[in-house]
Amino acid sequence: MPIYRVPRSDVTRLAFMKKAIQTAALDKEMGNAYADDALMADFSAHYTAYDAAFVEMRGALGNRVRETAESTAVFEKLKMYISHAWTSIYHRVLRLDLPAGILTYYRLHADGSRPAMTQAREAWALAARQIIQGDGAAVLAGYTAMAEPTAVELQAILDAYITKTGDTQQADRKYDQAQADLATYREPADALIKELRDRIVFGTRKLDASSQRRILRSYGAQYRYLPHERQDEGQETAVSEE
Repeated sequence: MPIYRVPRSDVTRLAFMKKAIQTAALDKEMGNAYADDALMADFSAHYTAYDAAFVEMRGALGNRVRETAESTAVFEKLKMYISHAWTSIYHRVLRLDLPAGILTYYRLHADGSRPAMTQAREAWALAARQIIQGDGAAVLAGYTAMAEPTAVELQAILDAYITKTGDTQQADRKYDQAQADLATYREPADALIKELRDRIVFGTRKLDASSQRRILRSYGAQYRYLPHERQDEGQETAVSEE
């Protein structure tokens, strides 16, 4: 016997509710309503608010994905700038036969090797700050400022990274809030769907099971069939589990 699939996701709940509202309006016009106006008014009001919250959550998710991607791109660019700065400074020292001590202004070891770096973003941001500060100290000591990139260029990409990090954190918080808001609609939606289904089941209790399921499907209900089980007329394919 086909098994009724209770809507368990936002998508399936909203799909059920939308179809139920449409079918209930048509049945009412035909004088064959299975639910009273009060229930359908509650149903429609909750669907509208639930759907709006779902759209808001999807928008917040999209914004979060976009901000995360942009933040990653800026971070990778910051790493590139730092790498280029270290390479340029080391090569300048070699080319001009400058004192190896200059390298320490830029967080490089005296032999030109680079400090051990992890993927931690704050570690790279700190390295950028220290390189910029070190360049200022080197200039005060009488050495030529770094050029590829310049301290100004490195500061600009560091500022962009800091700004984008803040944007990403804000997007995370908005998404978390949208998720929390959306969650408040699920339990009431489940109760309304159950109430409507119960009323339809009661109103069609004198019909055979196949006809009853057909009417319930018109309101959004879905059923799962067992392997090789005969399907109801008009049901061309079995519905798989979520």
